[in-house]
Amino acid sequence: MLNRFDIKSSRRFVLLLSLVHLFALWSIWSSILAVWAQLGVALPVLLSLFYHLHRHALLLGKQSWRTFSLNQKRVLVITQNGEEFSGEVSSWTVVTPYVVLLRLKLAEQRLSVSQVIFPDALQAGAFRELCVRLKLAQ
Repeated sequence: MLNRFDIKSSRRFVLLLSLVHLFALWSIWSSILAVWAQLGVALPVLLSLFYHLHRHALLLGKQSWRTFSLNQKRVLVITQNGEEFSGEVSSWTVVTPYVVLLRLKLAEQRLSVSQVIFPDALQAGAFRELCVRLKLAQ
């Protein structure tokens, strides 16, 4: 059984984020707002797209997850800059055959940490193994 999961960038996640943000931009531009207001609302949407692509989909940020280990309900995460943190699998973790939303409760923080994982972000067979392990942990 795999204990360590190496995460790589996900084309599906990039496509999904891009489509959602492009739909939001289209909605803004097709509204009856003044042009200056449309620009003011569109700017945060664009910044959100670049931030989430950089940090979560392409995994280029320093705090982006590089690898994680799952041991029953405990998860050890190693980020791109080599920092480590651990947490417990939250009951709010969502596991489907198409995507996993892994939510961790950290001991030192009040808020949970989340990572979206699509099947193309892991090696072949690793996504199925992750789904089974998370279902057993819940």
